[in-house]
Amino acid sequence: MNNLFPAHKDIHETFDLKGSTVGREYPEEKAAKNPRAVLKDINWINRGNILELGPEKRALLTEQLRRDSEFLKSVYVMDYSLLIGIHNMQRGNKENLRKNTLKVFSPDLPEPRRSKASQAGSKSPEAIAIRRAMRSSDPKRLGKHTVRLPEQDTGDRQEFIFYQDEGGLLATDDNNEAMNMIYYLGVIDILTPYNVAKKAEHLWKGLKADRHKISPVPPPEYGDRFFSFMKAIMRGGEGGERFKEEK
Repeated sequence: MNNLFPAHKDIHETFDLKGSTVGREYPEEKAAKNPRAVLKDINWINRGNILELGPEKRALLTEQLRRDSEFLKSVYVMDYSLLIGIHNMQRGNKENLRKNTLKVFSPDLPEPRRSKASQAGSKSPEAIAIRRAMRSSDPKRLGKHTVRLPEQDTGDRQEFIFYQDEGGLLATDDNNEAMNMIYYLGVIDILTPYNVAKKAEHLWKGLKADRHKISPVPPPEYGDRFFSFMKAIMRGGEGGERFKEEK
């Protein structure tokens, strides 16, 4: 994936979506004070959000996510997310949020302790192949010094369908007419193998919550749930309520 969030647009909301709903909520009282908060599945559902995409773009995104999830299932990884950055065109860039958010994305997670099992998983042929592909995309390190941020997309991203609208994907209605949001989308965190540690986490968390709604599930189930959730939260989908854990 290229850098997901553009230098020329403020990102007003950010969501990290897995299709899991157990423990997947950022406190709304904190979110109200922090425009840079990375919100999660429960926040998306409770806010009544949908991906506002008309038939044409919805079909393209659905097919891309299907291919992505099938590939990730085939290399037996899980715990990945769809990262969504939302630019509200009515708000524009007047809040200058870019100054504080133009950095490498990192979820609000504690630093993990690397077990021998996870180290072994990171050396698997699949993980090595994915890392090699990511390195070949030639990522650039951000410097320490601030520069003036551009007001328009200056790269060649617009040649690709998911980057065609100001470096992202413009929301559209049922008639494929433009709406006032631009989405910046990408699948992230794609290097987690379903190893011994994740299997143990699945068993432990499954004792305390619905084992089909926790994050650590086997890759085939993870991929199917991920794809089903993303389809459900698009315009015309059933919504995300059925993915929530029953109380």
